Amino acid sequence: MGPISLPALGGFRYVNKLVDEKTKWKETFLMKTKRDAIKALQLFNQSLVVPTRFRLDCLRGDKGTECTCREFREYCLQIGAKLEYASTNTPQQMGANERAGRTLAAMVRCILTDSGLPQFLWGQLMQTAAYLSNRVPHAALGNITPYKALYGKDANLGHLRAIGARAFVHVETHTRNLDSKVWESRIVNFIETPYARQDLTPSNMAGNDEVGLRSSTRVPDHAGMRSTAKVDKPSLTNQSGRDTAVKPKTIRELRRLALYTDTPLADVGHREERFDFLEYAFVANNTQIHGRSEGEKVKTIPNTCKKAMELPETKLWKAATDKEIKSLQDLKVYKLVPRTDVPLGHNVIGSKWVFKVKPENTHKARLVAKGWNQVPGRDCGGTFAPVCRLQSIRMVFAIAAEKDLDVIQLDVKTAFLYADIEENVFVEMAPGYEAKNMEELQLVMKLEKSLDGLAQSPQDWLKTIDSSLVEIGFFPLKSDTCVYIYDHNNTVVVLTLYVDDLLIIRGGAHHQPGNYTTSILDRFGMGSCKPLSTAGFGPELSVKQPEETLLNAEGKQRYQAIIGSVMYLAQVTRYDIMYCASQFARAMSNPSKIHMGAAKHLLRYLSGSRDFSITYKRGGFDLTASSNANGGHNTDNGKSMSSYIMMMSTAPASLKSGLQSLTAMSTVEAELVASALAMKEVIFCTNMMKELGFGSEFSSAPLFIDSTATLNVIGNQTFSGHTKHMALRFFYIRKIVKEGRISIHYIPTEDNLADIGTEYLNKQRHQYLIDKIKNFGK
Repeated sequence: MGPISLPALGGFRYVNKLVDEKTKWKETFLMKTKRDAIKALQLFNQSLVVPTRFRLDCLRGDKGTECTCREFREYCLQIGAKLEYASTNTPQQMGANERAGRTLAAMVRCILTDSGLPQFLWGQLMQTAAYLSNRVPHAALGNITPYKALYGKDANLGHLRAIGARAFVHVETHTRNLDSKVWESRIVNFIETPYARQDLTPSNMAGNDEVGLRSSTRVPDHAGMRSTAKVDKPSLTNQSGRDTAVKPKTIRELRRLALYTDTPLADVGHREERFDFLEYAFVANNTQIHGRSEGEKVKTIPNTCKKAMELPETKLWKAATDKEIKSLQDLKVYKLVPRTDVPLGHNVIGSKWVFKVKPENTHKARLVAKGWNQVPGRDCGGTFAPVCRLQSIRMVFAIAAEKDLDVIQLDVKTAFLYADIEENVFVEMAPGYEAKNMEELQLVMKLEKSLDGLAQSPQDWLKTIDSSLVEIGFFPLKSDTCVYIYDHNNTVVVLTLYVDDLLIIRGGAHHQPGNYTTSILDRFGMGSCKPLSTAGFGPELSVKQPEETLLNAEGKQRYQAIIGSVMYLAQVTRYDIMYCASQFARAMSNPSKIHMGAAKHLLRYLSGSRDFSITYKRGGFDLTASSNANGGHNTDNGKSMSSYIMMMSTAPASLKSGLQSLTAMSTVEAELVASALAMKEVIFCTNMMKELGFGSEFSSAPLFIDSTATLNVIGNQTFSGHTKHMALRFFYIRKIVKEGRISIHYIPTEDNLADIGTEYLNKQRHQYLIDKIKNFGK
């Protein structure tokens, strides 16, 4: 059905109708082009036919290209559906489908007339019409509904309301007692869940901790928008009587503009993850309110050179690409050779532009190679990236605090372009800069230096900077080869290498990721959410949740993005969330709605603790370790959580929380596994500090454990029937303790710092451990 002259919300111009001949069940799918018919059929089969345990025996359609194309016929063959075509210009042979189309279209016209909704919502209303039609008695079925014919039971109609009726969305953005807690909206559509509706809401959702925004790239025609309510329409003209730009300054004004004017407004949609239904808001003049200052235009970032040249900012993008090409030429990154000079068997790797707008509104372009086309051993060697351990960086901060040294951070711009390349690598010329020689032969780039996107670029960069550092007197540590030390003529410099970021110490050091925390909250629409005082969502969450509660593809991607961002925070400085981050990460492959709720709970906690930091101070320049295990609390496999935390210069230098790889048969074994992991980390830390010249302070380190049974087992030189299967760990621990590199001590559970990474803690206990860590050594 289509094309329809006025695009529906989302840019849809076609409707695919599918009618079951036996039950008269109707399904409608919105399509942007006829080519999407195959996707509509796949969705119909997977969402309706398969779950109801039926099989699609026969599919009857017309001879349109959408039904006769090879992909459509192959899919029908794959699912075992017989494909029949109606004769040309004989719609009578598809009477049920044609009649359904006319019925649904008539219902949509009636709903639009009665509700006063804008005409661009015809797509959503078409789905509403099909939804209602499936719940209305059908004469061909003996006056039973298609719903009952398909599912064998009557449909629940208690959730139905008049289309276009007022609805109110509950939010938590109010700041004063008398502020409104709801946003007014209009009902547009229904879904199967009786308590969830699709609403048309013109409210700005920025700051709502339950939803996020995504901007539409199309501005629909809202000429059909009108209202029968008796309200004062806002003025849209200036003193000269000419139309002026609509710039709403408040949520109330935005509501009135969206519902009661004919001014074209851009649509902004967001998804409510708990119920899986769409809601829509409107923002004037293509201005994205969420996450941006008022009046700031939405920036369109092109993904190809061709699209960049079609945008209003063409001159800015062209200047950026010209600057990048000139930089490559100045650094002699490549030389041009005819394509015929490429040796037989070598690939010519593609190239592409990556565009970005910096916060200071600078347009930046970077030419990258499509390295995924490289062949190992031919045009690509090793792929090792020089990344020092986070523990090393924290210990460098501790050294700087203790010795009152300067901390300098450096970023090597276009680092890979300085690295020589060993293999013969040929890359296509940058899009938009293709060239030929005098013989009209196409030219390609033969790389003399590395280029972003190549698999070997990080390792080539390591070889380049390593040789340069060694030449001026630095040498890498054995414990962490990405940490270098310079010790000549009473001058000591420590340098850490994290790809192209360098950290040099040469006073108290302060490591605070506040800006990063704020960027995470803004990215996921939680910048103005109501903060919480605890990070945990409750006891262990199972990764096995009911199938109907699992997130869709979009929700899954959003959950993975949230947890990925939070995991970095937990590994760097936020020891207060490392248990939650580790627990939520286990559901990354198949998250459910309860996991999404827990992730948002964690973001609300971060919102109230943006200034959380690790501060290293002079004094306490030694290593103190604590370990703990929770004893088989995982509900899915009975495994235990291990946690350790190493304190140095009154702040954490190393920290970790994670699920043990084995299933411990007792709490003693779980504690023993945790202490063994902590001991290995202590050995790494002490080895590094000895290499840096601090051997006397780190010749031995204490490890605190809150299990007396574990202490007794470690001190016992014999094995019993309960412990002989743990002999290998005993040998390792006893060797370290016997050598005097680690001493074992008992600590009460309430004072064990590692307890913050093993289980959910209430508000008081959680804050007690944070205060104890921050005031360590006092």
